[in-house]
Amino acid sequence: MSKVVQAIEKHLLSEGDPAIAEHAKRFFKTGPGEYGEGDQFIGLRVPVVRQICKDYRGDLTLADLTDCLACSISL
Repeated sequence: MSKVVQAIEKHLLSEGDPAIAEHAKRFFKTGPGEYGEGDQFIGLRVPVVRQICKDYRGDLTLADLTDCLACSISL
């Protein structure tokens, strides 16, 4: 994983909100036997994710984007 991908992951994690993450767990039905069972969220809203994407768009290669898509973070 490249340094830019690590920086993006760190940035995403630092912006997470536990209250939003808790709400997402209920909304996406993550309980036992439910369709989202096992999913975990860090609690980010779309505008925050868009801004983070804009912050790094000039630094990413196609390989970096592939690594980002393979990341296990659920927003």
